[in-house]
Amino acid sequence: PGNFDAVIYDLTMHPEAFTILDKAEFLRNLFTKIRKNLRPDGIISLQCCSALDTHFFDLTKEILEEFFTDVAFEKIYVPSYCEPWIFGSARNRR
Repeated sequence: PGNFDAVIYDLTMHPEAFTILDKAEFLRNLFTKIRKNLRPDGIISLQCCSALDTHFFDLTKEILEEFFTDVAFEKIYVPSYCEPWIFGSARNRR
């Protein structure tokens, strides 16, 4: 098991801009690494995406649920972005 109680991650909406992986592969690789570094019952908190980008949100939700439990999301208006953003949290599977 990992050593971290929690991981806070600022998830970019466009990982393909800096990697050769597509979005789904990028997310699976990322969540695999995070899960391995979390203690059992450790939590992840992340900035997911703009609430307007429903495709990326749906993909993130689907893949996050493959790796973690107690997945939850909150839509919050971010004044500096002038639009609502989605933040997520989840718990590591034991």
